Amino acid sequence: MENGATIDVRGQEVYPLLRRVIGRTQRADVAPVLRTLDSWRGGGAHRRDLDGDNVYDEGPAVALMDAWWPRLLEASFKPVVGQRFMDETRKINLFISGPGPGGSAFGSGWWGYVDKDLRKLLGQRVRGPLSRGYCGRGRLTRCRSILVSTLRDAAIEVRGKYGVSNVDDVKVPATCKEGATPQECDQIEFTTAGAVSTPPIPWQDRPTFQQIVAVEGRR
Repeated sequence: MENGATIDVRGQEVYPLLRRVIGRTQRADVAPVLRTLDSWRGGGAHRRDLDGDNVYDEGPAVALMDAWWPRLLEASFKPVVGQRFMDETRKINLFISGPGPGGSAFGSGWWGYVDKDLRKLLGQRVRGPLSRGYCGRGRLTRCRSILVSTLRDAAIEVRGKYGVSNVDDVKVPATCKEGATPQECDQIEFTTAGAVSTPPIPWQDRPTFQQIVAVEGRR
């Protein structure tokens, strides 16, 4: 449960498909950040601070995915459905229900749409396929170009936001200033109902309850 509680669904489930579409590239502005994301996915795509230094262990990849995701969705879907449809759909289903002060995350989002779209694009079997191709209007080369360009722009955004020249130098805090709007990190924040408050803690996908059932013997 602890292992699953810090996984970013996009990194675990969707990134392998994004990576397959992009394929090999020698572009100096993209290849290094792909290696960063590859390493993150290979380690489980976690958002966590195992050594307790209040910095995410793989913060550069976390920052990249956070910056890349909205860009690739806009570039993949808006040319087909239009801005108004995008805006109205996001009122019902956000691009991502990501980590926040309540803990619970990744319960809804657009990763299912991206997953089906890319699997069909890659020629994989898809149950209940989408009605049309979205990324690159169903063209692999166009979709690849979209993913590469949006990842490049995401890397530029991350370097500017964190004031670094190399994405791998980014340090994403596990906990930060409490009560900031918008929230500046993933931390879980608590509501004080008595005389003693509880400080924020690093994020985990906190469910309503956790349960392990061990079935022994044979039925």
